[in-house]
Amino acid sequence: MDFKTGNIIFDGYVTIKGTVTDGFYVEATKDIEISSPIGIGNVKGIKSREGSIYIKGGISSKGSAQISAKKNIYTKFVDNAKLSCGGIAHIGFYCINSTVEAKEVFIESVKAI
Repeated sequence: MDFKTGNIIFDGYVTIKGTVTDGFYVEATKDIEISSPIGIGNVKGIKSREGSIYIKGGISSKGSAQISAKKNIYTKFVDNAKLSCGGIAHIGFYCINSTVEAKEVFIESVKAI
């Protein structure tokens, strides 16, 4: 997603095979999947009004990315971002310099203390 497509607001499920360019946002009523292995950077926001968000890579922001879902959020890592969900925030490796609001936060890192 970039200047060719602009921001996305969609009533349904959204699958993005690449990444979301910095400064852009995605909003959908259902699940959002971002399948880029590098994840997302300094996006304006990712919001699922009724579903979950799946980010194959991680989230590496400069403090401005806001990720919110009614259900769950799944990602490899979170760095300098704000996550908010009504269910479980599943984070694969680490979460630093970030704010996470969820019913439950689950970090799967085998090296976690």
